[in-house]
Amino acid sequence: MSFSLKAFLGLKKRRVTKTAPKKAVQIKPQPAEEPVTEVIPLSHDGAKAYWASRRNGAENEPISYANVDLTRTKFLEEKIRKHMPSTARILEVGPNAGRNLAYLHDMGFTNLAGIEINPAAVEVMRRSYPQLADIPITVSPIEDAIKAIEDGSFDLIFTMAVLEHVHSDSNWIFAEMARIASNLLTIEDEISTSVRHFPRQYKTVFEGLGMKEVDFSDVVPGLTKKFRYRFFQRDVS
Repeated sequence: MSFSLKAFLGLKKRRVTKTAPKKAVQIKPQPAEEPVTEVIPLSHDGAKAYWASRRNGAENEPISYANVDLTRTKFLEEKIRKHMPSTARILEVGPNAGRNLAYLHDMGFTNLAGIEINPAAVEVMRRSYPQLADIPITVSPIEDAIKAIEDGSFDLIFTMAVLEHVHSDSNWIFAEMARIASNLLTIEDEISTSVRHFPRQYKTVFEGLGMKEVDFSDVVPGLTKKFRYRFFQRDVS
């Protein structure tokens, strides 16, 4: 076997490249998926019983509605004044402790009425807002009271955070509202789901009943982003 000194020296000069050790790859554990909890709403009778039984000291107590910030109520009054004269016959469905009616009364709207399911809320209303002493308030579920009202009895019906709690079995009341009033105003949460929420898109509801949406906002000051303001007029076209 031949040996080459030149080849030997060439081997000694060859540099050996060191390879840096690879860093260990850390795999972050994926968060466990939260189980989806099915929301089972209250029954028709259960929903009515819940709102009829609210007392001070309980969840959704009436006094909390009397003492709330007026931001949302001022927005309501501005929208009513935009579309209706101060002499308009106005019905609020679900006035609770009467904050909205009292503010409207103070701003010159005096031809007012209400339908309220909770007698305790009406007691708070009478104590908190003496200016409403002569305002007729029917203490009853809307399902029972609205049938007795004659066609066209009101120029405007308005609701705020009320229709969202009406059970889907009572969807028939929307046609009754369109029957007894030529204008409707809704400020409702159209998105939330809970045991007490029955979300709807009220443009679809009332335009299917011969009303036309003429005003809308997806921002209601003082309320969450899930609320929508809508104003409807009877479509005579």
